[in-house]
Amino acid sequence: MRERHVCAYCGMPADSVDHLVPQSLVETARLSGNPDWVRDICRVRILTVEACRQCNGVLGNRIFPTLEDRKRAVKRYLRRKYRRLLKAPPWEDDELEEMGLGLRGYIARQQAERETAQARVQF
Repeated sequence: MRERHVCAYCGMPADSVDHLVPQSLVETARLSGNPDWVRDICRVRILTVEACRQCNGVLGNRIFPTLEDRKRAVKRYLRRKYRRLLKAPPWEDDELEEMGLGLRGYIARQQAERETAQARVQF
């Protein structure tokens, strides 16, 4: 995924890097004065994946046992965030033709956003 610059969690374009062991925890360990803990964390190769800013922000400095657990947490967040949008029924073309230009544009934008939300949740 790194070559394509795609978010590891939702498939959107990646514009940040998510540290699987949050940097804030590594820094806390370094400053804690506990040399054993610092040594153990420094031995672990700090793994990163590319992520979009929204997914990266959702995860914050929480620790998950696996990358799959991190993905599940993001999916739960996205499903909650887009719940109303995902449940909205699609409009038929003949229904849209009966509406005014402004309302059609609004509905078209909502449908495009719905498709993006579905793609993110299903990635």
